[in-house]
Amino acid sequence: MDLSRKIKAFLYLTAAVILTSALTGCLAGISGKLPGNPPEPKILSGFTCDITAVAILIPPEKEKEEEFEFAGRLKCLGTGFRELELTAPETVAGLKITLSEDKVTSRMDDLSFDCPVSEIPSPSPVICVFKALDSAAVRLSEGGKLTAPKSGEKDCWYFTDNTYAICFDGSGVPLSIEISSPRVTVKITGFSAGAGE
Repeated sequence: MDLSRKIKAFLYLTAAVILTSALTGCLAGISGKLPGNPPEPKILSGFTCDITAVAILIPPEKEKEEEFEFAGRLKCLGTGFRELELTAPETVAGLKITLSEDKVTSRMDDLSFDCPVSEIPSPSPVICVFKALDSAAVRLSEGGKLTAPKSGEKDCWYFTDNTYAICFDGSGVPLSIEISSPRVTVKITGFSAGAGE
């Protein structure tokens, strides 16, 4: 075999190996396989993200459960401070709900109202989301670990307790929260480390 044929054969072989590696990498990405070790969860310090949530509640003076949907921009400045600026439903768009220590502040335009968490008459879905994130952040910072999914669960890492489960992707970004009481399902998108405006 002359030199030019050897070079061509080498180039074909190299191209085949590169193509196979690339396809294998793409397919692994598509299948969403998790890394072998749990990632560092990205909720231990400040972050911002968008949330869309569905809560199943029994409204005041009603007997049957109803679905309540809300969405907004969530800002976390570390454990103990959470703020949600609602973008939906339209009737409350622009309302900011802040949890700082044990006080809840609701603010819209020039109007503001403070209330101790202990005086909120029934479980608020927004406060439950705040508390789930706070609880997970504290427990993870104290050595809590993410666990791999069980058969039939979503392909993500989990952190759970008796009242909530938070799903993380392979790089530690939260994807969703499931809360048992009240029943709230939260989808998280647009995650960004840091809590800028």
